[in-house]
Amino acid sequence: MASESGVKIGLECHAQLLTKTKLFCSCSTDYQNSEPNTHVCATCLGLPGALPVVNGQALRYGIKIALALGCTIQPETIFYRKNYYYPDLPRGFQITQYDFPIALNGLVTIENTENGGAKERVVRIRRVHMEDDPGRLVYKGTIDTAKY
Repeated sequence: MASESGVKIGLECHAQLLTKTKLFCSCSTDYQNSEPNTHVCATCLGLPGALPVVNGQALRYGIKIALALGCTIQPETIFYRKNYYYPDLPRGFQITQYDFPIALNGLVTIENTENGGAKERVVRIRRVHMEDDPGRLVYKGTIDTAKY
């Protein structure tokens, strides 16, 4: 269904769930002001034999978000490895449920009260899915002054 102007815009919005541990291991998410590579384990690093275990609190938060958006919770979801190369992806893969999300088909209604009139816009939500944060690049100095 196209908007009144005939323009369809797709956005992918990310949110960080405020859990105490990462999505697939028990490493702390309190990494601010920490030295690089101090909140990692065999699972984070994708070492052989290390198996991920989903964070139950993150799953509950994902369901709450989906319900708040009026989505339909799916009875089954699948996490899988999405393989690609990127500098902040040390394992070479990201664990995601993009193709088999936690929820589908919600919406957000936005009221626009500018110019004295009230007009509602409905923004459709195609899916709510979870995936782990692949990593973070940290430079000593700024990106322009870093020597490595």
